[in-house]
Amino acid sequence: MRMPVNPRLFLIVIVSIGLAFPSAVFAHIGHKVEHNHPFPTKKFSVRNGKVVYAKFCASCHGNEGKGDGPAAASLNPRPSDFLHLKYMSMRSRVDHYDAIANGRPNTSMSPWKNTLSDKEIWDVIAYIEHLFNHRWDVSSKVTEELSH
Repeated sequence: MRMPVNPRLFLIVIVSIGLAFPSAVFAHIGHKVEHNHPFPTKKFSVRNGKVVYAKFCASCHGNEGKGDGPAAASLNPRPSDFLHLKYMSMRSRVDHYDAIANGRPNTSMSPWKNTLSDKEIWDVIAYIEHLFNHRWDVSSKVTEELSH
């Protein structure tokens, strides 16, 4: 025997669910609109970040992230030094994402969003954090990934 469904009750339940969960359902889209970058949806890969960094970043930022790559001497301003404590403490992952994806005005840092995927950008950020954490002997899950 089938139970009768009250249409009003059904409508109230559906509307309540819709009002209760839109922020969770659309959080990723809203985050991208508000912050102009996609929220990372996959685990960072320091190993992949190291490969991408070596291919696209090291010529300016140097193999160790000190801003001393082969092309750095001819650039004004010089590339960022990712091992500089004051610089890194003032930058968030979002700041790094924005700089890599969209470039930095009045510098030679070009936008990479048409060359690198979002995942590759986040992986490079993880690798930059690894370089910084290794330099300053800060333990983190990012640093630990390379040691396994």
